[in-house]
Amino acid sequence: MRRRERDVEGEAATFPRILGGYDDVADWITGHGFAFAGPVRLVQRRWTGTPDHPDNCLEIAWPFDEPADESR
Repeated sequence: MRRRERDVEGEAATFPRILGGYDDVADWITGHGFAFAGPVRLVQRRWTGTPDHPDNCLEIAWPFDEPADESR
């Protein structure tokens, strides 16, 4: 199992803008033919306590595997 990550910082880490980060990661996984291997994780790498602070940095991480062989 591997995982794809994307950092979102500052205002991009606020709702609803952060949803674009989730979409980017999901699109990369499906666009490269991989299969999701578990739930997405949101990691607070830097959090100031103020939602739109420019120093905030969140990581969106989604585990993935090779696609299942559906021909079997």
